[in-house]
Amino acid sequence: SGAWWKWLLLTGLSLSLAVSVKWVGLFVVALVGIHTIRDLWRLLGNLDLPPSALLEHFVARALCLILVPIVGYVLIFFLHLHLLPVSAPGDAFMSSDFRAGLQQRVQVEPVSSLWPGSQVALRGVHSDGWLHSHSALYPEGSRQQQMTAYLFEDHNNWFIMRHAPPAVVRSRGDGGDGDDGGSSSSHVDEGRAFRHGDLVVFEHLATEKGLYVHGFAAPVSKEDPSQFEVSANADVGHAWRLEVVTQDDEEEEEGEEVEEDGEKKEEEGADAADDDKKEEM
Repeated sequence: SGAWWKWLLLTGLSLSLAVSVKWVGLFVVALVGIHTIRDLWRLLGNLDLPPSALLEHFVARALCLILVPIVGYVLIFFLHLHLLPVSAPGDAFMSSDFRAGLQQRVQVEPVSSLWPGSQVALRGVHSDGWLHSHSALYPEGSRQQQMTAYLFEDHNNWFIMRHAPPAVVRSRGDGGDGDDGGSSSSHVDEGRAFRHGDLVVFEHLATEKGLYVHGFAAPVSKEDPSQFEVSANADVGHAWRLEVVTQDDEEEEEGEEVEEDGEKKEEEGADAADDDKKEEM
């Protein structure tokens, strides 16, 4: 009947709305699915119902309770992105490529130099995680403030970058000038930009604690002896040597790796040929 089709269609639309609000709405989809399976099982046991009528019931439920929710879900987000293309605080949880296409988004212009007091966010080279900290402490190890990797933009990702104080430089045991004009001595000109080889410290902007690395095993990868705990403490932190890597440097390193691999393969080939000659003799 028309009323039966109306309520079945409204149920499918309600499912798409429930999932569109939040994915916890999938529990509602599961509940409706269980009742649908029970209803079809009851119809299957009705021997007075011809197979063509049973097929019609199955197709009707597939259209209204599967196809309609999927189309409704996609249509809702299509309209959402089409009508709301402006950047907002909620887009921090989206990918960088998605955020780049939003309107009125503040684009961060690349800088040619960094100066003492600059606010920076540190991102992993081999991952998408940002160095992130908060007020929670490690339950073991140094028991200092935790440092983690966070995949989204957040105010807890920001650090203030400064030249390492003379006392920190002396405790590190470095002396003299760094490579390429950088300085690791106790006499640092605070009025100049950072250069390759400089010793710097990082202060977490939100908690005002310095960045540390310790000899304690990393809490997540304790089995790997090369992984150490990174934390923050209520002072300037450890001194970190700044290395400026350009695209040319990366290409040169890749070329050296390829050349080394080629030499290893040639040596392996020569060794295999010598072994074959020995076997023939």
